[in-house]
Amino acid sequence: MKMQFVLFILILVVVLTSVNFYVYTRIMQALALHGTWKIVFTTAFIFTAASFILSALLANVLPISILKFLQNLGSGWMMPMAYLFFIFLAGDLIFAISAKISHTDLLGAKHIFTYATLGFVGILCVIGYIRFDHPKTEHLQVKISDKYPLKKTYKIAFASDWHLGATINKKRLHKWVEQINVEKPDLIIIGGDLVDREMQFVHAEEMDDELRNLHAPLGVYVVYGNHDYMAGLKQTQELFAKSNIRLLQDESLMIDSAFYLIGRDDMSNRKRKSVTELTHNIDKNFPTILVDHQPAEIDSAVKNHISLQLSGHTHNGQFWPLNYITSAVYKVGYGYKKINETNVYTSSGLGIWGPKFRVGSQSEIVMIEFGN
Repeated sequence: MKMQFVLFILILVVVLTSVNFYVYTRIMQALALHGTWKIVFTTAFIFTAASFILSALLANVLPISILKFLQNLGSGWMMPMAYLFFIFLAGDLIFAISAKISHTDLLGAKHIFTYATLGFVGILCVIGYIRFDHPKTEHLQVKISDKYPLKKTYKIAFASDWHLGATINKKRLHKWVEQINVEKPDLIIIGGDLVDREMQFVHAEEMDDELRNLHAPLGVYVVYGNHDYMAGLKQTQELFAKSNIRLLQDESLMIDSAFYLIGRDDMSNRKRKSVTELTHNIDKNFPTILVDHQPAEIDSAVKNHISLQLSGHTHNGQFWPLNYITSAVYKVGYGYKKINETNVYTSSGLGIWGPKFRVGSQSEIVMIEFGN
């Protein structure tokens, strides 16, 4: 296992080095820097490109403030690096074919293309940051069958994939808590990946202080996501307890004598209970809300007549065109769909993994009206 991890890291370093070298070369060809400016640009580029790997290698050595800076810098570079690489590559192929056909020197046009690409990717970064930094509140009405008479329509706030840690700090968390509380929900559900993968940043900023400000008369509930497993079950359980957030791990709970809230463990636990097992002993005269971080087993929810399944995990791809991949992999990769009696909503998530950008996706909080 250790050798496999080392091999993975080596391959990752080789791939990232190759991609960054290609992007660096293409930019330098257009900028044609010399002397001091070349040294400054090259140094800054290498430091930025290497910062994420450095943060991983020196995680146990560096102070938290420097570690957070390196992680944010390195992860922030990933998105523009990827777009620059693929656009430059596509452009170079087109220029190579055009030059061969026309027998002309297209160097000037190639430089113009480089400047235009840098500008375009820069604009994408600005738009992507805004779409992350300003989560929308998505409103969803879920009408369930009249065979489950509810005494009222319940306002449920659903938010998944917060990824608290190096990238998502306490200041941003405060804004999210205020945005949820202003809706005055009856119930708050966190759909997994509340934390990213390293708890030291969460502890350093005492984020439990802010999480305790989440308010809903019927409670605040959370399920595990794959990143919560990465962060460590014991530490995440302690965070939930300190934050007054109720963990539902393969268990069901009657809410307000009106409906069952079922929290399913993440797929990281290969021995987690099936939906059939989770619904076996509940009273079938009440509607059910199933919270399953990854929307990978929707058919099981439909088979067991779940009223509403809530999931996250996909981020709706986070970056175009990855949203096409998530839509192809999952039956409901993003958004709402009704399958027989089961309503399904997969959220794009509140936070992000890695870069603070969303291209082709939008950070969101989902306000659900659950009733007849």
